[in-house]
Amino acid sequence: MKEHLKITRTKNHGKSHTRIYKIWKDIRKRCYSENKNSKNYKSYFLKNIVVCPEWSNFLIFEKWAFENGYDENLSIDREDNNGNYEPTNCRWVTQKVQTRNTRLLNCKNTSGYRGVTLYKKNGKWRAQISVDKKKISIGYFSDIVECASAYDYFVKTNKLEHTINFP
Repeated sequence: MKEHLKITRTKNHGKSHTRIYKIWKDIRKRCYSENKNSKNYKSYFLKNIVVCPEWSNFLIFEKWAFENGYDENLSIDREDNNGNYEPTNCRWVTQKVQTRNTRLLNCKNTSGYRGVTLYKKNGKWRAQISVDKKKISIGYFSDIVECASAYDYFVKTNKLEHTINFP
């Protein structure tokens, strides 16, 4: 069983009705809900995604948030969707970025990798990406893993906010 982190209580911080407090409560709820009927059970609890120990204290989380770009129009995002909620893996992003950074693949994806499709004309794997509604061809590869790696390399070197295949 996952070890639950005790929430550090602070005397009357007076912030329990703020948006930042709700975000803090929600990330903890996502990770520690043992309710099998919860929509977060499979995505967080069973994947052992946790909140780092220092963030068991709301005031420490709040301090990190304000020092790292928290804004009322942004939401918390884990850069590596399989990683934990911790300072090195979290950032504040727009809904547009949040939508791109997801574990889920498009229902039409048959390769199992982001940005990778089989190009039937030459029988090779094609890596491509959409940036600002424009498709960019990255290249053709005989090996599917090499193709997925090329996609990841393109995302990283161009500092795009897309989810990669191999975090």
